[in-house]
Amino acid sequence: MPRYATHHKPKIQLIIQKLQTRVIQSISEFLIIIGRTNHPTNLTSLKESRLRIADLADPPSKVIIIMPLEALMKQQHQRLLSSGFNAVIVKSTDDAHSVLQKDAMVTHIFISPEVFCDFFVPAAIESADTSLFSHVFVDESHCVANWGLSDKRTTAFRGKFALIGRIRSVMPEAAMVAMTATATVAVERQVCDLLQMTDYKTLRRSPDKSNLRYSVVKIEGGVDKCFEWLSKELSSGTCPKTLVFVRM
Repeated sequence: MPRYATHHKPKIQLIIQKLQTRVIQSISEFLIIIGRTNHPTNLTSLKESRLRIADLADPPSKVIIIMPLEALMKQQHQRLLSSGFNAVIVKSTDDAHSVLQKDAMVTHIFISPEVFCDFFVPAAIESADTSLFSHVFVDESHCVANWGLSDKRTTAFRGKFALIGRIRSVMPEAAMVAMTATATVAVERQVCDLLQMTDYKTLRRSPDKSNLRYSVVKIEGGVDKCFEWLSKELSSGTCPKTLVFVRM
């Protein structure tokens, strides 16, 4: 059965439709790479897609979502709750044991790599049945390589990222889905190696965004003159979100 990984970001619904169709056809893992957008990763559609598939099982299957920042977890967790999904954020051993119970109705589990490796994996090893876990999503998966590895000069910033792949020995049937918008080709290979993804499909979108553009303008007359246009835009009340880089 093929395995797949996932890197994502814009027009996520189209990607989800493809992912959902293939999951239904028993395809396991994805490496999805999608260009960066001008707003944060939105995993809600991914979770909704997986939840629809999970609902076909009895009892429902469970999905693990590993994220690097608590703020992101809280944001996506709240969005799923508001959509009526049974999602939790795991922060301790007790939390881990609770969601591992066979009769637990939780379907979506948000967790950091540290809590995942230190609390969740040991609790899963003690669990009699981990077959209810269908997928492990790793959001911002470039962190697996960029933050998880040490070199001769520096110690790993968050070394637990590089250990996520150990879950394979505990949940061999769970498919891995790795998502990122900033990984180079070399980092992609590192991520897949560390997550032990050997047979996967890559879904990739161009990073080109029609709503983003670069411009360089040389203006004479000092700082006041340089920012005169911006002052007018801001005072109009209709100024869109704008990043201004200035070299003084």
